[in-house]
Amino acid sequence: MNENFLKNISFQILSGLNYLHENNIIHRDIKLENILYDIKNKIAKIGDFGLSRQFDYDLSAQYTDVGTYPYKPPELLLGLNHYTSSLDIWSTGCVLVEICTGAHLFGQDNALGVMSLIYKIFGSFNDDILPGFKKFPSYRIFESLPKTQGIGLVNYVKKNQKFKFVNEDFYNLIEKMLCIDPTKRISAKECLAHKWFLNKN
Repeated sequence: MNENFLKNISFQILSGLNYLHENNIIHRDIKLENILYDIKNKIAKIGDFGLSRQFDYDLSAQYTDVGTYPYKPPELLLGLNHYTSSLDIWSTGCVLVEICTGAHLFGQDNALGVMSLIYKIFGSFNDDILPGFKKFPSYRIFESLPKTQGIGLVNYVKKNQKFKFVNEDFYNLIEKMLCIDPTKRISAKECLAHKWFLNKN
C-alpha cells in the first residue's frame, strides 16, 4: 500500500462511476465489497448493480432505503427521497477513506449509529453545514445525539491511515466528496479533474 496504489485505484473507481453517471445510472450501493480488484493486472471494477437505477426512475419514498449503512450519505439517513447521483460520491468517498485507513469510516448497522459517527467527525448539524436539516423527514430521530464540534475529516484520516504520506490534495478531494450538503458535493467528473490526479502514475 502506497500513495500511487491509492491514487490508481481511486481513479479507476471514479472513472467507472463517471461512466455510470454520464449514462444516467445511479449505482446506489457503492461499498468496498462491491469493488472488484485484479491484483495481477491492477484493474478495479465496480460490481453488483442490483440496486442501480436510471436517473428517470421513480425514486419515490419507497426507494429511500437503499445502500449499506456505513456508506449511506446523511441525506438518506435523514429520510430525503429526492436524492441524486451525489449519494454515489459520498459512498465512494467512504471507500477511499476505508482503503487508506483499513477500517469503516462509519462502521455501524443502523441510522442512529452511523449518524453519531458522522457527528463525531463533522460535528452536529446546523443550517451552515446542511441548510434546512430540521425539515428533513427523519430529523427528530437524531435529536438525542450529543452536541459536538467534531474532530474533522482530515484529522481523522491523518491519525488512522495505514501508510504514511502527507498529500493535501488527497485530503482536499475526500473533503469535497464527503461534503455534508449534497448540493455542494463534487461530481465524479470533477473528481477525475482534481489536482490530486494530475501526476497519476
